[in-house]
Amino acid sequence: MSAEGEDQWVPNDEELLAKINEADLTNDKIQELQAKLVAIKKVDKSYNNVVSIDNLPVTGEDKLKKLNIIIGKLYRQFGAFTPDSFEMQLNAERTTTTGYAFVEYEEFEAAKKAVESTRGHKLDVKHILAPNLHSDFSRLAAVPDEYQAPVFVDSGDKEENPYSWLLDPACTDQYLTRNKNAAEIYLNDPLRHPDPLTTTAAADSYVWSTEGKFLVTLHKQGAIMMKGKSWTQKKYRCDGVKQVAFSPKDSYFVAWSATAQEAENDKAVTVWHIASNRSKQFPGFPRAEKGKPINASWPIFSWSHDEAYFARVLNGKLIVYTSETFESFAIEIPGIRSIAWSPNANHLAYWVEEGGKQSPGVFIIHIPTRRLIRQKILSSFLHCDLIWQDEGKYLAVKVEHYKLMKKKKAEEGAAGSSSSSSSAAASSAPEKKSIGHKYLIFRTAEPSIPIEILDPKDLKGADDRTLKDSPLNVFAWEPHGDRFVILNSEPSNQAGVSVYNITEHKIVLLKTLSGRAINSVKWAPNGGVFVMAGVKPSSGALEFFSAELLETIGEGHHFNCTDIEWDPTGRFLMSIASALKQQHDCGFMIWKIDGTLHHKLQRENLFDFKWRPRPKTLLTAEMIQEIENNFAEITRVYSIADDVEARRLRTAKDVTRLRLLDEFAQLEREWQRIYAEEKEAREKIQNFADNFGYKTEVVEVEEVIEEFEEPL
Repeated sequence: MSAEGEDQWVPNDEELLAKINEADLTNDKIQELQAKLVAIKKVDKSYNNVVSIDNLPVTGEDKLKKLNIIIGKLYRQFGAFTPDSFEMQLNAERTTTTGYAFVEYEEFEAAKKAVESTRGHKLDVKHILAPNLHSDFSRLAAVPDEYQAPVFVDSGDKEENPYSWLLDPACTDQYLTRNKNAAEIYLNDPLRHPDPLTTTAAADSYVWSTEGKFLVTLHKQGAIMMKGKSWTQKKYRCDGVKQVAFSPKDSYFVAWSATAQEAENDKAVTVWHIASNRSKQFPGFPRAEKGKPINASWPIFSWSHDEAYFARVLNGKLIVYTSETFESFAIEIPGIRSIAWSPNANHLAYWVEEGGKQSPGVFIIHIPTRRLIRQKILSSFLHCDLIWQDEGKYLAVKVEHYKLMKKKKAEEGAAGSSSSSSSAAASSAPEKKSIGHKYLIFRTAEPSIPIEILDPKDLKGADDRTLKDSPLNVFAWEPHGDRFVILNSEPSNQAGVSVYNITEHKIVLLKTLSGRAINSVKWAPNGGVFVMAGVKPSSGALEFFSAELLETIGEGHHFNCTDIEWDPTGRFLMSIASALKQQHDCGFMIWKIDGTLHHKLQRENLFDFKWRPRPKTLLTAEMIQEIENNFAEITRVYSIADDVEARRLRTAKDVTRLRLLDEFAQLEREWQRIYAEEKEAREKIQNFADNFGYKTEVVEVEEVIEEFEEPL
C-alpha cells in the first residue's frame, strides 16, 4: 500500500504486458485489468474540472434539499458530474450551509463553460453567484507579492506591428481621404506633415477595421487587407464583394458577395479568422419577394463584446454562432425583428413585433444559457430602436407607437345639427390613430433592472412650451457617462435639443435648447462635449456645446456640409462636403473642440473622409484619474512643444521668404547690369537715343482697414 498523499504507481504499457504474460491471465481478466488501467490514467489530479460556487444562500436543513435541487439543475445543463461530486458545504456543527459548494465535471470544457455562463447569475436580489475553477486558486496564490517586469524574448518573427501608427511621439491621428482615382492617408498635422503618408490604388470602397489595425480596399475580384507601417497586403478571394465588417477586436473579418447572393445564397457571406485564415460561409440576406426589394441591413452579424459569439436574425429565428468553432444554435422567436449586444456582457437584447405567437415587446437574454434577464411587454407599437450606452450601464429603447386622438367637435358637427342624435354621434365618434414616440430606459447595471419611461409630454422648450407633439428624431448617449441628449423637431424646420442626466433615483432634465437649424447631434468620444450640426439639406451650422458648463463654447459654419465625424480622441471634429452628394464646393474642414478652425481643404471630386479608429485605452481607471489630476501640467508640456514647433515653422518660413527676396534682388541687379552694357549697342543699331531707360520707383499707398469710434 502506498502512503497517504503519495502518487499512485501507474504501470506503463510494457510493464503491464509483462505482468500479464507472467500471470497467464484469461482474456476476461486481461480486459478487466486494462479497464482499470485506463480509469487510473484518466484520474485528473489537477482539479481542473472542479468548480467552486461562492455567494450561495446560507440556509438550514429545512431548505437544504430545495437549494441542492436548484443549484444541481442549474449546473447540470453544462455537462455530466462525476459520481457523488456535487457537495453543498456545511458548517462544523452541520446545521447550516457555509455559502459555497463544489461540483466536479467529467470534462474540463463543461467546467469552463459553467463558470463563464453562471458568473453573475442572480438567484435573488442578495445572492449573485461567483463561480471559479478550483485550479484558479492555485494559480492566483502563486502570483508574487511584488511586481516582476516581464522578460521579452525576440522570437525572430519579423511581422510588422499592426499598431505601429500609435507609436507616433506626437500622438497624432491619421485620416483617409478618397477621391475619384485613389485614396490618401494623412497625419492630422498640416503644418509639419502636409504631404500624404501613402497613396492607395483605386478601389470601389475603403474600410477601416474596428480598432484601426487594418485598411481594406474592395475590388470586383475580392478584398485586399493592408496593415503595418509599410502597408503589407493580404488578399481575400470574394467575387463581387460589396460589404465588409470586422469583429470588435479585429480578430474576425466578414465579407458579403453580391455575386454569390444572386447565384448561391447559402454561400453569400464569409467569415475569416484573420490570424489562422480559418473561414466558413453562411447564407446571405433572405431572397427578395417578387416586386419587393431585398431587406439588406448591414452588418449581417452582430458580435458580442468579447468576440465569443456572433448572431443574426433569419426567418423568425435568433441564430447564435460560436466564434471558435463556427457551430450554432437557433432559438425560434416568431416576430423577432432586430438584436443588439451589450458592450460589456454577453447579454443580447431583441424586440418582437405584434401579431405573432410570441408576446410583443423588448427582451434581454443571456448567451449561451438563453436565460431571460429582463422583459418589457408592449402593445400598439410599430417599431423599436435598441441603443446601448457604451459601457453597458443602460439600454435605451425608442418606441414608435400608435396614439389615439378624438376627432374635433367642429369636424363632427359640420352639418350644424344641434339635435341629441348629433350630440350622441359626436360623443361616440371613432378615434383617429397617429404615430407617437417614447423612450424606455433600462438600468441594466442595477439589480432587477428597473425601467423608466420618457415621454414627449415630459419635454419642454426654452419658452416652457410642452413638446408633446414633437417627433423625437435622434437619441445619443454620452460616452463614459450618465447623460444623454434627445433632438426633437420643432415648427418652421427647426429643432430643439434636451440634455438629460440619470441620477440614482430619477432622470433629470438639465437644459433645453430651442430654435436650432440642425438635424444631427454627436458626442465627443470622451464625453463632456457634443456638437449640433445642420448637415445637408440643412444650413451647415455647427454648434459646440459643453454638457459640463451647459453652455455653447464655440460655433462654426460649413456650407453644403454633408456629414460630420469626431476623431478617436475627441479633440477634433471633421465636416465634409462630399462629391457623392453634390457637385460644387467639395472639401473638408477640421475643427478643434472649442469650434476654432484647425485645417481646411477644398478639393473637387472628394468622395469621403474617414478617421483611423483607435483601440480602447489600456489605461486603468487609476491612471486616467492621475492624468485628470495633473491635466494642467501635462497640457502645458505639449503646449510648449507646439509653440516651439510653431515658432520654428514661422522662422523657417521667414527665412525662406528672405532668401527668395534676396535671390530676386540679385537677379534684378544682374539684368540691370546687362541692360546697361548693351545700351551703346542698342543705340548703334536703332540709331536713336534710348528713351526707354529702366528705373525703379517706390510708391507708398495708404489703406484704411477699419474705422471705429471709441465711446468716452
